[in-house]
Amino acid sequence: HKDWSYPNQLGKTMAENALKILIEQGESAYEANCVQHVNASFMSVVSAIIMGIGYASILVEEDYNSALAHALYNAFMAMESVTKYPHGLVVAYGVLVQCLVDEDQACFERLYPFYQSLKLPTTLKAIGTDIDHPDLPRIVDEALKMPDCRFVSRPLTQEHVLEAMRRLEKITLREV
Repeated sequence: HKDWSYPNQLGKTMAENALKILIEQGESAYEANCVQHVNASFMSVVSAIIMGIGYASILVEEDYNSALAHALYNAFMAMESVTKYPHGLVVAYGVLVQCLVDEDQACFERLYPFYQSLKLPTTLKAIGTDIDHPDLPRIVDEALKMPDCRFVSRPLTQEHVLEAMRRLEKITLREV
């Protein structure tokens, strides 16, 4: 990323700062929201999402603004069982898969406990499908053809993604 333009670097920094706020204050914000209360954490998280992520998405070039997580969401929308789940939950699942595909263990270890604390999806079942669904390989292939996957950390194959999904299923099953 040394050759990234200043807007790309600034957007990346803003997104990283927003993630820090989400992880540190997300659970408190979520709990406040559940009881329809506005506290400082809630305000920080909302600001991080709207301003931090919002501005970051404007600053970062389109080619770097999305990746496998969004491509998976778009491909999953071909499965009726998944369409009833909100965009954010399906993308959240894809982010964990992306961490595993990228072999970014530090990111995974940072996010996975946060997901557990908020009961965010860590399995395919949690988004309306399962690892043995016969359409899953086709869904992954469709995701990999999307523009979102043009600029990823390394060339991806169906097997890379399916293996990451299987690994995430196994990790979650060990936790239960």
